[in-house]
Amino acid sequence: DALPLPDAAVDVALCQLVLHHVREQPPVYREAARILADKGRFVVVDMVAHDREEVRETMGHQHLGFSRTRVAELAAEAGLALQSWRALPPDSDAQGPGLFVAVMVPQRG
Repeated sequence: DALPLPDAAVDVALCQLVLHHVREQPPVYREAARILADKGRFVVVDMVAHDREEVRETMGHQHLGFSRTRVAELAAEAGLALQSWRALPPDSDAQGPGLFVAVMVPQRG
């Protein structure tokens, strides 16, 4: 939540399978918004909301995934607009929760 980058410095910021480990979400979204260029994209790949409580203890998850609604709320609070959110097709061999990909863009006036 404190990247060593200037404002509006990147075209794409990718956050893959990290956010479910981060206790406080808003600072991460605000920092992504800060570093994005005007036409930049913040891309998040993470777990869809689920009820597998055991991952808190066994894997240190702070969150049990995220719904589209929650991602949109976090984005809006940070000055980002949710452009797309899509659940990824499940892998029949996967043992973990399903994944989603979300793309957010800056809301600059």
